Amino acid sequence: ALPPSPAPSPDAADIAWADRPSWLPVLALVLFCFLVRGITAWRTVVVPPDSVHFVNLAREMDPSHPFSARSNQHPLYPWLIRAIAARQDEVKTPALPAPPSSATSPTSPPSATSPTSTSAPSKETRQRYQRVGQVISVLAGTFLALPVYFIALLGWGPRPALWALFCFALLPVAGKYHSQVLSDGLFAFLFLTPLALALWARKKNWLLVPASLLPPLAYFTRPEGLLLVALLPLIIWKLQRPWLLRLLIGFFFLLPLAAGIYYYAAAISSGEDGFVLTRKKSLSQLASPDFTRKQITQACAGPDAPSSGPAGIFPAVDLVATR
Repeated sequence: ALPPSPAPSPDAADIAWADRPSWLPVLALVLFCFLVRGITAWRTVVVPPDSVHFVNLAREMDPSHPFSARSNQHPLYPWLIRAIAARQDEVKTPALPAPPSSATSPTSPPSATSPTSTSAPSKETRQRYQRVGQVISVLAGTFLALPVYFIALLGWGPRPALWALFCFALLPVAGKYHSQVLSDGLFAFLFLTPLALALWARKKNWLLVPASLLPPLAYFTRPEGLLLVALLPLIIWKLQRPWLLRLLIGFFFLLPLAAGIYYYAAAISSGEDGFVLTRKKSLSQLASPDFTRKQITQACAGPDAPSSGPAGIFPAVDLVATR
């Protein structure tokens, strides 16, 4: 008689399944993340002061020259708002030939929809720019769940990665800031995605190509994108490659980021300030007594007083100024 064959381990299938990431729960949690941010944006009644500043900046921006505006904010987020909102304007109101009388009359007033008109924007225009900004933030905050999941998957495995994704979807701060007209969601997505791609490049080398193209976009969104200059070389140095090859990879990997930093810094620099990397106010300037006193004085002067800086530096003071 033949000896009985050993019975298969009952846990073998479970162990194999546990080692593989299940994409159905991941997609469900990403959809849940989108619903949380979308409902938060839909229920928004009062927008933050910085949102008003981004809407005004997007309206005044020239889409063909986004780096020419002297603003304290980096231009990618308001440029996206302007480009999408302007595209909606072209779809809703296509260009029509002007009547002969208005074209020949030298005393005819400018049209309200003319780009050169100095009239205040309508409520519908402001709401359209606000909705576009919220849609961009909601989508960026939703896709931010993917690099969060893949970084956790590489570090701890499938089940902890799912828990990290679930906690991220319910994070109150993320749900609040990723549903408003703020650049936080877009920046976080453009900041974490190249880090996740660079970490996974140890298994898939071709991921270094898209990972090298996103850091300049992160810097064009917020000045904190400069942190990638220090973080990405540390990740590349951990690649299982000869040290000379790692140096070459790091050089070509950081080349787009260095080119983006130089291009933007050269565009915003002037002879008075010299070569600057950002015009956003530093923490030391925000914490200075003189700057705080100037903001309080402006708030007490009323909403019609000339502004000495962008709205939203101190939200409590800005709320007092707009009451």
